[in-house]
Amino acid sequence: MIREATVEDIPRLMAMGEKFAGKAGLGDHCGYDPASMKATFLAMIERDEFCLFIGEAGAIGGMKAPHLFNH
Repeated sequence: MIREATVEDIPRLMAMGEKFAGKAGLGDHCGYDPASMKATFLAMIERDEFCLFIGEAGAIGGMKAPHLFNH
């Protein structure tokens, strides 16, 4: 089942994020900062301009923003 993530999901999201960062080699390019990742997940859960969904196999998130060509 896919659902909106909650604050209670942050430990699981952190584990997923660490695993992804390792597999993607992000530490080699931009560093790996668990405190920043936790703050980002919290913002995505609490702020209306973000969305974060979690399921059995992973998570996906997004940010609401104006279209680049829509003035």
